[in-house]
Amino acid sequence: SWVRRNLKTDSPYVLAGYHSQGEDLAILSSCDHVIMTVGTFGWWAGYLSRGQVIYYANYARMNSTIFHEINPRDFFYKSW
Repeated sequence: SWVRRNLKTDSPYVLAGYHSQGEDLAILSSCDHVIMTVGTFGWWAGYLSRGQVIYYANYARMNSTIFHEINPRDFFYKSW
């Protein structure tokens, strides 16, 4: 995968996606940092995480239907 080829670090890391969904969520919830996806799985991973959460805030395309129907502040915690 791209991450395996390009992530150069001596720090330990775990690649999610190679386990059951429950195991992946448990792993993500115990991480110091989470880069979350937009969706319920990513949201729960960020919510359950004890560390810093990074997310893409502008995922709705400008002037799309979803852009006009949601308020991102309703979905993302201020601490994220």
